[in-house]
Amino acid sequence: MSRSSWKPFFIHLQPTFTEFNVQSRATMILPIIVGQMYEVYNGIRWFSIEVSNEIVGSSFGEFAPTRKRPIHTKVIKISKKIKK
Repeated sequence: MSRSSWKPFFIHLQPTFTEFNVQSRATMILPIIVGQMYEVYNGIRWFSIEVSNEIVGSSFGEFAPTRKRPIHTKVIKISKKIKK
């Protein structure tokens, strides 16, 4: 669900020593931060994102997945040979 049109952009950045950490996934990506590296927290781990012109206007949360991908395992049938 997107934010209402009457609400302003949500921007909250916390600078650290070498990179920027973003814990709020709803933070809007602005054109003034193009070319910088950011780390986005999804609740479990940090995802590194380099901001480019293509992703301006979207939120940081779109680039830090919160769900695991399903891993489908192959079922291997073992045939038993009976020796006589």
